[in-house]
Amino acid sequence: LGLYYGALLVMCLYNLFIYFSVRDTAYLFYVSYIAFSWLTYFVINGLVFQYLWPAPPLAGLGFAMCALVCAILFSRSFLNTRETMPKTDKILLGLAVIYSVNALLMFTGSATFAITTSVAYFSGLALPPLLLYAGIRNLRLENRQARYYVLAWATYLAGLLLYILKDLGVLPYSFITAYSMQIGTLTDVVLLSLALADRIRMLREEKETAQNRIIEQEHRALKISEEARATLDKEVVERTAQLKEALDRLQKIASRVPGIVYQFRMRADGGTSVPYASDAARAIYRLDPEEVRGDASKTFACVHPDDVDTYVASIQASARDLTPWIHEYRLKFGDEPDVWLLGNAIPQREPDGSTLWHGFITDITERKRTEEARRKSEERWKFAVEGSQAGIFDWNIQTGESECTERWKEIYGIEGKTFEECMSRTYPEDQADTIASLQAHFDGKTPTAKHEYRIMDGNGGWKWVLGRGLAVKRDADGKPLRVVGTITDISGRKQAELELRQAKEQAENATRLKDKFVSLVTHDLRGPLSSLAMGLKTLHGSDDLSPADQLFVGKMAAHSRELLNLTERLLDLSQLQTGRIVPRKRFINCRGFASAQIGLFQNMAARKEIAIVNNIPETMKVYADPDLAGECVKNLLSNAIKFCGKGDTITLFNPPDMPSAIAVKDDGPGIKPDKLPSLFKAEMKKRSVGTAGEKGTGIGLAHVKELMEANGGGIAFESAPGKGSAFFLIFPHSFNITVLVVDDQEAVRAAIREHCAGIFPGILEAGNGEEALAVIKTVTPHLIITDINMPVMDGLQFIQAVRNDGMARHVPIIAMTSDEARFASNGMDIRSYCLHIGANDFVNKPVAANDLVPRV
Repeated sequence: LGLYYGALLVMCLYNLFIYFSVRDTAYLFYVSYIAFSWLTYFVINGLVFQYLWPAPPLAGLGFAMCALVCAILFSRSFLNTRETMPKTDKILLGLAVIYSVNALLMFTGSATFAITTSVAYFSGLALPPLLLYAGIRNLRLENRQARYYVLAWATYLAGLLLYILKDLGVLPYSFITAYSMQIGTLTDVVLLSLALADRIRMLREEKETAQNRIIEQEHRALKISEEARATLDKEVVERTAQLKEALDRLQKIASRVPGIVYQFRMRADGGTSVPYASDAARAIYRLDPEEVRGDASKTFACVHPDDVDTYVASIQASARDLTPWIHEYRLKFGDEPDVWLLGNAIPQREPDGSTLWHGFITDITERKRTEEARRKSEERWKFAVEGSQAGIFDWNIQTGESECTERWKEIYGIEGKTFEECMSRTYPEDQADTIASLQAHFDGKTPTAKHEYRIMDGNGGWKWVLGRGLAVKRDADGKPLRVVGTITDISGRKQAELELRQAKEQAENATRLKDKFVSLVTHDLRGPLSSLAMGLKTLHGSDDLSPADQLFVGKMAAHSRELLNLTERLLDLSQLQTGRIVPRKRFINCRGFASAQIGLFQNMAARKEIAIVNNIPETMKVYADPDLAGECVKNLLSNAIKFCGKGDTITLFNPPDMPSAIAVKDDGPGIKPDKLPSLFKAEMKKRSVGTAGEKGTGIGLAHVKELMEANGGGIAFESAPGKGSAFFLIFPHSFNITVLVVDDQEAVRAAIREHCAGIFPGILEAGNGEEALAVIKTVTPHLIITDINMPVMDGLQFIQAVRNDGMARHVPIIAMTSDEARFASNGMDIRSYCLHIGANDFVNKPVAANDLVPRV
């Protein structure tokens, strides 16, 4: 019992606190139900009489009636029977009234115990089933909070049923049957508390759901509002952008108009303003549009002083008559060039009497300058035409007529209205060429028609003229419609050309006669002079002469040698100039070549105690005629020895910045500055005496220059007084070495190409000797590799033909054949015969790279 009453008390106090928290009347009815149930059983169990107060005999039933009333009120509030079950609600209200009256009677003692007990007993039995029914009905109406409610009253009804069956003697007395009412009541109280908690939870969920729905609706409304605002903002932005775009487009259009787009207002009182002006006003008037928006006086201040009156008068006339304003005027900005403007505007009368112009102003300065330049150009052209004594014509091909200047008529001697008239006065033999020149221009083959021809003069003779024509207008097919041109009398020039040509021919004849004379004289003098020099040398060595005679004879011998040397040089120069000496170029090893030349002068240098040093690299090669190049080196060595003294050194070397040059440098006195300009001119003698009294011809360097130019090169020098001289023989620098391979088999030629691929950039090919000779006529190769056995022209015939050729006879030849056992017609083996007729080397076929490449 203690546990039971304690549990009821705890449930009562707990739910009372909840009531104070939530203020839900269902909790108040529930707490009252618990309290009266607690008092009911407290009385039934006799605890009230024992511990509290002596209660009336029916107090327990009175508390029970109160508990049932509270149960009804709780159920009506909890299940909302007034709305969900109106009929059941009325029955519950009736029972509540009955229970309340019965309770009052019990507490006051106004009724007998038997009646009161009977009423309480049977009415108390009727309520639990009714409440259970109401709960089940609510549960079927999908009122989820009735779940625990139905379970609570079912448990209470079960306890009540057990208690009744125990009183009726159906069930024996036991703890369960004795306290079934208390157990049912406690279970009912607990389950009803859970029902209330479930109800509160459901109400909270509904509240949260409602709140979430409200929040969602608010969010939806806010979103709709934001979308509406965004749409409105977007429309505002789009409209603003459209307006801005339209304004920008207008500004762009205004800015692209070649000038100022503007509005100009002149009020009735004479005041002026510029309501609108495009940005071009800044560049043309140098005024900001805002500066003249209210007052346009600053624009008038920019007008050229000489144009102000006409400028103002034109505006006033346009305002008075409402006629378009079109006027040209100038702006003046200090010392800067004038700015020409063209104004064009349409006026309209405003309601207030003012006049408003809409228009634009264009900068026509360039046009004015062009017109002025054209005017001056026309004046200059007219002056030039008159000064050149040229006649001008303008020929309309469609009509056949032409307009001519007076000078043209003066040259032709006729009016010349038609083309046929002009051609009738042209020299018969020149007519065809004149027409052809004109037709070539008409056909677009030449930019202009230009021809020299003869026409009849006024005296019945002929004179030379130069005609020029240009088609200035053509139709859609390119056919000329109009031609303008000039005609100039060139008879004086033609006469001068004739005289010049005759003089040139006379000079060339004289030169040929001179060259022939020099050649004959030098050739004829060489023999006698050689004999004289040899005789004098022999006589000088005779012991029969006295010392004085020997000295005289020695001088005569030296002079004769000098004269013979001069004769040889003159003969070489003559042969070069007449073309009888043709360079025979080939690759020269420069170091060995230089050593050979030095050997010729070792004794001469040793007598003067001069050292000659050869510093030319062993690998250096040049492509030149060895004989002509040798003459050049010998001349430079001779000059160097001549002007060097005891202890001096002559050095031959290859300058670092000149890969194909041989330099000869000496330690002599150098060349005087006044001698430098004429150093290589043969017509100016430059005889100088050497350090040992040696004399020269004075044409040595000129001879060297001629020989180097014949080799395709040149000569340069460096010299300073007291520091010696250096002369540079500059040979053509060529890496484009060409090899001609002659063989009737493509496979052999391909093999040689492969062997020589890394050596030569260019390889020419021919299938036989005849094809090879055709190639040599166009390109002289540096090396020939030829087979022996070939059709049409074999290798032996080809080698002989090359050696008889003037240009290619010096080209090295490597012969090759697979028939080494073959013998020539003279009985020699084929190798020896090839070398005999002019080949330089020989290889066997099939050609191996290690055999061919070293020979190449």
